[in-house]
Amino acid sequence: MILKNECIILPGFGGFETHYQPASLDKVSGKILPPSKQVVFREEYKVDNGTLLNYVCEKEKISEDEAQQFIEKYVSELKFKLELQSRVDIPEIGILIKPINGKVFLKPIDHENYLIDSFGLSELKLPFQREAEKNVVIPGPEKKSHSIKGAALLIPLLTVFVTFLIILSVRVGLLKIF
Repeated sequence: MILKNECIILPGFGGFETHYQPASLDKVSGKILPPSKQVVFREEYKVDNGTLLNYVCEKEKISEDEAQQFIEKYVSELKFKLELQSRVDIPEIGILIKPINGKVFLKPIDHENYLIDSFGLSELKLPFQREAEKNVVIPGPEKKSHSIKGAALLIPLLTVFVTFLIILSVRVGLLKIF
C-alpha cells in the first residue's frame, strides 16, 4: 500500500509519508544508489484522508462502517502497545518508537526502496582506483605567433609605403595620372 500512495493516515494517530530521493553517490563506500522513496512518520497528521479506509474496504471486501471500526480498533491497539512497550513493529515499513514523554518517530527498514520505478535497480559499486601521481603541467603564458603580429604590422606599413611612392611619382612626374 505504501508503494502506491504518498501518504497513509491512521486517523487520530498520525501518518506515514513518502519522499522522493534522487539517485546519489555515497562517496565513502563508492556506491551509486538508485532513486528511492523514504518513509517518515508524521504525528501531526491526524485527519483521515480516506486512503486507508478505501484500501481496507477493497482488500477485506467490507463496508465503510466495518472498515472504519477495523481501523479504529487497529489504532487503539497500536497506541496501547506503544504505551506499554515503547516500540511497535509495522510490517514492511519499520518500527514506531515512542520515547518516554517524547514524540513518536519511525525507524524505517534499512535499505528498503518504496519507489516502484526503481524496482530491480540495485546499488552499483564503483571500482576503486588509486590516483597515480600525475605530471601536472602548469600552464605558462601563451606564446603568441610572431608571424601574425608581423603581418598585422606589415600590411599598414606596405599601404603607407605604396601610397608614398605613388604620391612621390606623381609629383616627380614619373606617373601621369591626370
